[in-house]
Amino acid sequence: MACLLFMHIPKTAGTSFRQILVRQYRNLGGIEAVYDPDAVKTGPRRKDAPAYVGHYRYGFHQFVNGPVRYVSFMRDPIRHSWSHYHFLIEMKKLPGHIDSFPVFLQHKYGNQLQLRFLSGIEDIDGREQEALEQAKKNVDEHFEFIAPMEHFDEALLLMKRHLNWSRMPFYHRANLRPNKPKMSPEERDRAGQHLKEEMELYAHVLKKYEELRSAAPLSALSLRLFHLYNRTYKALDPIYLSVRRLWRR
Repeated sequence: MACLLFMHIPKTAGTSFRQILVRQYRNLGGIEAVYDPDAVKTGPRRKDAPAYVGHYRYGFHQFVNGPVRYVSFMRDPIRHSWSHYHFLIEMKKLPGHIDSFPVFLQHKYGNQLQLRFLSGIEDIDGREQEALEQAKKNVDEHFEFIAPMEHFDEALLLMKRHLNWSRMPFYHRANLRPNKPKMSPEERDRAGQHLKEEMELYAHVLKKYEELRSAAPLSALSLRLFHLYNRTYKALDPIYLSVRRLWRR
């Protein structure tokens, strides 16, 4: 069976999705988390896990054994860059010389980050068009499933069906930052100008996703039931965790 490579692009609901993978692969050998910068660049210690999740770029498949299936989520580039900027500020991880959003867009954290992940081309300056074409090729030829984060719940159900998962993809929303400042029109225009290749890639991913959902649409009822069951899961799960902690004492 091909192992699953979940490319966790920062601020695209990857932490929420990771919960789903942990449950899905718990009885299949578990997942291997790859967030250490050295492991991202040179590969994980474990080469035969059924699933990998981490901040690695396209090309990570060379470090693991056997056939692979890439999956990922992408996000509207302007919203993504704004969210990532304020997340790093809140977490106190933004380099000190970045004193504004326009400067952030020039830094490696904000310089078309999703495009760099999906193309596998890290040094993107002057190679934006090359990276765009490579990313489109990777998405079309090597990704089993990629979806816009803005359709997260629907995409989870489509992914479950597409990948033949046995468990329902229930989750808690993680790393949610609802109180970000509003983006000004000037900041939005600046981001749009800087992220034009990434925005074209996002349009490509949207089109691919629309084709997939049109080919095998979900019923409105199935999505409503998922929302209901997921709310129940989120309400009960903290109780379960508390009881489990008490039991382990």
